Amino acid sequence: MRGLHVKRKPKYAKEFAIVALLCLPLNINGNVFTVLGNASSSNNIYSIFSLYQKADQDAFSLLGGIYQEAGYDATTFLGFEVYQKAGHDNVLVIGLSGYQKAENKNLLGIGISVFQNSKKESGSIMGLIGYQKSNDIALALCCFVGKQDSGQQSGLAMGLIGYQNSKKYSSTVFSMALYQRAGGKDSAFAMWSSIKDEDKSEK
Repeated sequence: MRGLHVKRKPKYAKEFAIVALLCLPLNINGNVFTVLGNASSSNNIYSIFSLYQKADQDAFSLLGGIYQEAGYDATTFLGFEVYQKAGHDNVLVIGLSGYQKAENKNLLGIGISVFQNSKKESGSIMGLIGYQKSNDIALALCCFVGKQDSGQQSGLAMGLIGYQNSKKYSSTVFSMALYQRAGGKDSAFAMWSSIKDEDKSEK
């Protein structure tokens, strides 16, 4: 018989509902938990993947996102962060970072970092670093680095660096710096080299 029509559910309605559920933030005592959602919290944020995270305390993402900001620590375990800012430490264990800015320390475990900027220490264990800047210490291990710039000490072990600069002490171990500078002293094509700028006021 004709004339009876059963209304079909909209196509992909189930899929959209699942995605919406995964993006839904869950707030527990000011701490936000989400799988894929963007979040802002006066306490902590924990997610699998969030394009946007902003927390007054800690922000944690398993697979990264685009923007991560924390009043204390910002941490991504595996993935990428285009922009990562922390009032204390930034940590990217494995992955890709565009810009890391920290009041205390920046740390990249294994991966690529375009720009690391910290007031105290910037460090990388293994990977490719474009520009590593610190008011205190900049260190890299098993890395290719474009430029290191530090207020106190710049160091590279097992790798290659284009321009290494510090106000007091620059060193390479099992490494080469195309140009190395510490205060008023400099060296070109420095292989396993350490130079220290002596404070003339102490003499």
